[in-house]
Amino acid sequence: MEPEATEESSADDVFSATIRRVDSRSIVEITGELDLTTIEPLRAKLREAIVEGVDTVELDMTGVTFIDSVNLAVLLAFQVNAPKEGLALVVVAASDEVTRIVTLAGLADALLPPP
Repeated sequence: MEPEATEESSADDVFSATIRRVDSRSIVEITGELDLTTIEPLRAKLREAIVEGVDTVELDMTGVTFIDSVNLAVLLAFQVNAPKEGLALVVVAASDEVTRIVTLAGLADALLPPP
């Protein structure tokens, strides 16, 4: 079965998110800047990634060039609440920019893949 993919971009293509379904995982590839204008599109993509039969939402953030504290909070809230719905949120890859900000925020253990 071919994985399904959906994409959402802002008018100027600063933010983009693509979802692929592979077995029991939804893989969300995020690119661009995650700032105040992308909070709701990011939340929408995370909600869209939750479909029947999915037990893990994997985030590939290698294409993210900036992330602010509000979007970090969105990811952290999703990760904390996901187990209540039988899900896990796992960041499988992150750009240097994301790694730096997440580490400075003291959230490396929660939001970054193991080294």
